Amino acid sequence: MQISAWHYYTDFTLKIKLYSAEATVRVGIVETGKIIFIFPDTILSSHWLPLPYILFIFSDQGGFEQSSSLSFNPEGDITNLFTISLSNIMINFIMVNVNVEGQHDVLVSNGSGLTHLKEDGLTVNMLPWILKE
Repeated sequence: MQISAWHYYTDFTLKIKLYSAEATVRVGIVETGKIIFIFPDTILSSHWLPLPYILFIFSDQGGFEQSSSLSFNPEGDITNLFTISLSNIMINFIMVNVNVEGQHDVLVSNGSGLTHLKEDGLTVNMLPWILKE
């Protein structure tokens, strides 16, 4: 059964009968959606204070819901404070912890099991050394 033009949901039931016992297994498979653009794709981290940012995530043809949640890998470097989800745009208020640097995977998942993943979608750079003190 096709839900939309950009992902498919396959649902089938498997019945197993062994002597007098019977088991039914329902399996659902959901393909991942695609994050096409993240703005800004490079943010800065400070040596002294956590820095807030507004992060915009765009999907190819929708799929974001109000129940969608945002996470980053590696975990703990960036905290999602608040999210506003529209059909194909997600607006996130995030906080970058101190002394964070490197590439981060961006993962958006919602209540229906659909996930959007962009590997190395967000780059965190340190502010220049002159601003350390």
